[in-house]
Amino acid sequence: MSNILDLALPVTETVNSVNILVHGDSGSGKTTFAGSGRNAGAKDLILAIENGTVSAARSGSKANVLPIKTWSELDQAITAIADDPDRFEWIIVDSITKLQDLIWEEILGEAVRTKPSRSKYKRELQEYGEAQARLSEVVERLNNSDANILWTALSDLETDENGHEFKMPSIHGRGGKQAAWVCAQMDTVVYLSVIEYQGKLVRKFDFNKTPEAYAKDRLQTFRVPQKNLTLAELTEAIVGVGPEETPAEDA
Repeated sequence: MSNILDLALPVTETVNSVNILVHGDSGSGKTTFAGSGRNAGAKDLILAIENGTVSAARSGSKANVLPIKTWSELDQAITAIADDPDRFEWIIVDSITKLQDLIWEEILGEAVRTKPSRSKYKRELQEYGEAQARLSEVVERLNNSDANILWTALSDLETDENGHEFKMPSIHGRGGKQAAWVCAQMDTVVYLSVIEYQGKLVRKFDFNKTPEAYAKDRLQTFRVPQKNLTLAELTEAIVGVGPEETPAEDA
């Protein structure tokens, strides 16, 4: 008689892909980072829900861009990614914050089509739960695929139980619980900021939680903050052949 425990696998054989979320304020360089994969991002795909990929292009990125304007287009893209997860090295969702707006456009559009007298600007109480469920569905479908997923998000201020403010990904719903749930689905959450370092402005990547911002790194990629990191360097570090850490000290 077979034993279900015989189906257990070594942990190294259960990890097929990684899921990373990078959050930061507007202008901190999230999209530029998203376009900086190996070979200038030539094997990466940006699902451009926002209209901000020009920053990646100006930095020399060769990443592929698929504009996503409707819920239907997003659904088709997710299905295609799940069917062919190895076509691109990274799938970048830019951004999960803007994705929430796309979801609301679909929900309100459906409501108006059903009831033409309905205002397309007024949100009903029961629709908030649907919006949160749709966002959760998108996160689960992509993260459960065998593709490597990189999410970007704006940062927003949250307040902890002691009244201390800190930065979290700007994902609205259930009094901060939706943002916490999304973060829990990620292998790594990175906080990206711009700081002055040795007289120059640099991008600082925090992989571990600080008093100022939420971050985590189950992959244990970097032990200290990094400066001007590229997606190519992060990829190399994840697969274990990356360069020495270049810490953003005194930050």
